[in-house]
Amino acid sequence: MHIVAPYESKARSYGFVIVRRSVADIEVGAGGIVPYVDLPTAVIVAARNSPSFREAIGVLSRPLQLGRVSTTELLQARERIGDKWCRQVDSALVAVGVGLRSPAEKDGLDLIRTSRVLPNRW
Repeated sequence: MHIVAPYESKARSYGFVIVRRSVADIEVGAGGIVPYVDLPTAVIVAARNSPSFREAIGVLSRPLQLGRVSTTELLQARERIGDKWCRQVDSALVAVGVGLRSPAEKDGLDLIRTSRVLPNRW
């Protein structure tokens, strides 16, 4: 479980609960008993924690495919988070920003671009 807290908070990670402290304003999305961060921020953070570039594309792609977020909302959330640990997510954002919606599409595009058989129109 990941939670976000203001930077001044004394909350710390323990066991399966991972606390991320933020100096930026925390955008609250839906909430019931417990308030949640907005979906674009949650997606960016999940992609940032992905073990690979391919998985980061997959994490970003799913809510885009379902129409739950837009690339603009993801970019705005990324800008709010700041630069810490986001190099991989930035590359994945570029990939989904140009229209790729899965790691397999990225692999296919890479194969097409490097093909010695297909015409060089890319």
